[in-house]
Amino acid sequence: MTDDNRISRRASLKGIAATGAFIGGSALGVSSVSAGDDGSGVKRVDFKKCHSMAVHFRRSAIKSAKKDVVATATVRLYNADPGANENYIENYQKKITKGDLRAHPKKKGDGKYVWKFNVFQFYDRTPEDGDKILSVKIDGKRFENPNKCAKDVPNARTKKKKGKKGKADPDRINLIAVCTDEETDMARYKVTNNNAKPVKVTYKGEDKCASGIVKVEAKSTTYFDVTVPDSGGDMTLDLYYGDWQVSEGVQSATEHECILRPHAFNAECVNRYRTKAKFYLHHSIDSDRTFVYHVAETGEKGTITLRNEPGNAKSFWVKAPKGKATVTLYYEGVPVGTASSADVDICDPVVNKTQGESYDTIQEAVDEANGNDRIKVFGKRFEENVTIDVDGLTLKGVSKKKKTDKKRKKPKRKKKDKKTKGKDKKSKKAGKKTKKSKEKKWKRPDKKAKKPVIDGRGEGPTVFIDADDVTLRGFRIENEGSRPDGVGVQIEPGSSGIEISKNTIVTESSETIRDEVPDDDATSDLTIANNRLHTDDSSVTYIHGTASQGSEDASNVDFVKNVVTADGLGDHLAVGLEVDGGTVANNLFADPPTDFGHLELFGPDMTVKSNKFRGHSLGDDAFYVADWDNTYDLDAILQNNRFDPPAEVDEDENEIVPA
Repeated sequence: MTDDNRISRRASLKGIAATGAFIGGSALGVSSVSAGDDGSGVKRVDFKKCHSMAVHFRRSAIKSAKKDVVATATVRLYNADPGANENYIENYQKKITKGDLRAHPKKKGDGKYVWKFNVFQFYDRTPEDGDKILSVKIDGKRFENPNKCAKDVPNARTKKKKGKKGKADPDRINLIAVCTDEETDMARYKVTNNNAKPVKVTYKGEDKCASGIVKVEAKSTTYFDVTVPDSGGDMTLDLYYGDWQVSEGVQSATEHECILRPHAFNAECVNRYRTKAKFYLHHSIDSDRTFVYHVAETGEKGTITLRNEPGNAKSFWVKAPKGKATVTLYYEGVPVGTASSADVDICDPVVNKTQGESYDTIQEAVDEANGNDRIKVFGKRFEENVTIDVDGLTLKGVSKKKKTDKKRKKPKRKKKDKKTKGKDKKSKKAGKKTKKSKEKKWKRPDKKAKKPVIDGRGEGPTVFIDADDVTLRGFRIENEGSRPDGVGVQIEPGSSGIEISKNTIVTESSETIRDEVPDDDATSDLTIANNRLHTDDSSVTYIHGTASQGSEDASNVDFVKNVVTADGLGDHLAVGLEVDGGTVANNLFADPPTDFGHLELFGPDMTVKSNKFRGHSLGDDAFYVADWDNTYDLDAILQNNRFDPPAEVDEDENEIVPA
């Protein structure tokens, strides 16, 4: 025979992504064969259908291993490739070392150390291609696959059958190189026997460890692995049948990989709404190849097939609770790559929770939304201008917690006994310092989180609201266009029931929030709450009404729990409200530098209380609060709010000003 008889590399694989291929331990659909109490090193063997198995070893087998060899296994296989051999039955002879075992958390009934084998990876195929594991013999004890894999398989016998009398013909025995694995210094060979009787042959290499005995059934093939330290799998072997040398100087097949190690394997992104993570796999291949994967956090197992197509790459999804999944790839039971989704970007970051649809941009999600839909945004930065024109829409940014934002338990104080307590009191009275505890001082966790950013790209309003009952919450909004069109959030007059809350809105030369002067209906039932509002050289927030020549005042506006800051407002106002009814409460005017004032009120019936005005940067003629319509009791406002520096009422100007 020639080297043309190497393992078939046919490209007839079928897609089997996420078929749940077995990689070790108990699993659904697994048939187990117990070793009983025979004193052997094997606890049991699990068979996954006909294509995979896992051998569970006892701890005693690990301790008693000689030269790291735990056991010798012979796996009896059915090769479904018609060109394989005459009777399709082949064997894989394997010395199982400690390095071949995978440690698993021990569960009830499980062995802790497991050797795993997948026939479809051994033959570079898929489970659907029909290759089968018929049985495995470990140190002389055979375990039959109970899944009826031998049914309809020609010559699938496992009982010894006497061959024909006479000696085997050495010319009908051949040694063929199959593949290598440079990382483990391994070379795989196979011995073909075209005689009508079984044979026992000996292979020898230049290194002492590259020698051994191989048994081959009649008209069959046996594969075996040879490991020579520091060889990279590069070696030559001779084969002997008795005194006959049947093959000489067979060079290992370094051009073929036994263990496929991907060129690239990494996490691409996380879909936090669906709690899934996307991974990318790439390798240069000449035929379809299948990997087994395992997710550490969930225990999810499956397979992923790379196609022999341009690019030789594929992406796949796994479950990722809390956005994290650590995935390990296996090939022939060997871990060949690990990747984690812990710190990757968000994919499909905009989710219409009501419809269950995902989008790449906020505007795309809004355009496809129906009334009263709820949209969640998980991404980092969105360079777009958003127009919200759907009534009842909720647009919510989901913040990503910083790494420092971890739950830490406050250490409990140790109770002092009565004797110690008395001594401490005496030492304090005597002016003696008590020793400080060596325990680290507990710090409150950092609760700050990164909000999704809507970046207006320096064009027009960053967000424009032209609908009723809209909620805009949880974003950083920035980079608006220049005046007069530029603004952080613009509200169309006549809109009602809008809530703008828990945002950070930063503008360069325009208002953070404003509506236009109403020609007909004015803004009503507006809530601006729990925002951080910052600008430069412009009013921070302004709601228009009749004082701006509008048709009517806005009504029922609540401006509460906001922080108002600025780099420098010049002659501009901080907050102006031409409003009839509502509340201005619990806000912090954090000393925005202005020569005009902090809060300007037009219209009646607003409640102004519990605000804190810091005015160290107020200009000489600037005010804290101005009542231009003379409808408020400024003395009551002075009493119900805090002013730093202290303030007084200027009755002539209807203002509260620094004293």
